[in-house]
Amino acid sequence: MQVLVENPSELERIDGAFTLCVSKIKENNPDAFLVLADGQEVPGQDGFDSYHEMADWGADVFNVGDSFGVGSFGTWYQNKANRVAETDSITCAIQSNGPVFSQTRTVYYGWNTGNSKVDLTSDLSISAGSRLTHCKLSIKGEVDNICTGLAKHENTRFIKEQPKTPDEWGYIALWGNQSLAGEDDQLGIAVIYRGSQFDRITEDDLNYVVILKPEGKVVNYYFLAAWDQEPEGIKSKDAFVKCLEEIVLTLNAALVIEF
Repeated sequence: MQVLVENPSELERIDGAFTLCVSKIKENNPDAFLVLADGQEVPGQDGFDSYHEMADWGADVFNVGDSFGVGSFGTWYQNKANRVAETDSITCAIQSNGPVFSQTRTVYYGWNTGNSKVDLTSDLSISAGSRLTHCKLSIKGEVDNICTGLAKHENTRFIKEQPKTPDEWGYIALWGNQSLAGEDDQLGIAVIYRGSQFDRITEDDLNYVVILKPEGKVVNYYFLAAWDQEPEGIKSKDAFVKCLEEIVLTLNAALVIEF
């Protein structure tokens, strides 16, 4: 496991042969990169084409556009996802950068939700040995909901599992040929959310969406991706679902330390 931060607007996690890159954090555009070999470093990029074309290290394999990509955030307003985009100002800082844990903090000041303006703090963190990116959103102001989701692509299967109790976790996911790396590539992406914050699952033209209710003006969720060409990678939808179920089981039985 190696954690690399090339600049304050990117946080890249290399785990085996797959990198989940939270690219352009300030623009709120989570993306998915693949890396072709263990221990491979991802170099800084010099433009759009340079990271969408396959190189020795790998490539960006996911088309985000104006969608939620993999686990971006916003609010559900007038029957569509309103991604965090229009703001008064933005700050972004690396909070931690180490071999076991890395985190960025981005503050969106004066985010226009459509019917209000709020300040939103996004803490994105990754840990060694895990596919998960943890997203903690803290809100200053009033907003009806927070939503997140996954970009719609053709040739994919939509999967969902809703939590049975407020203390359990559920997920939405997509599996299929949504990778830009090749016609036969299979890529899985998912958002995992807590039952106590769950409102409903919906969709718009660009995204599958899960709408969440802040608790104490805070929302927590996870997102992840899995590529079938990783060494010992996930090769099928059934295997991807099994992976998600194991993650949810772990989250449902989270370790509690008492003193």
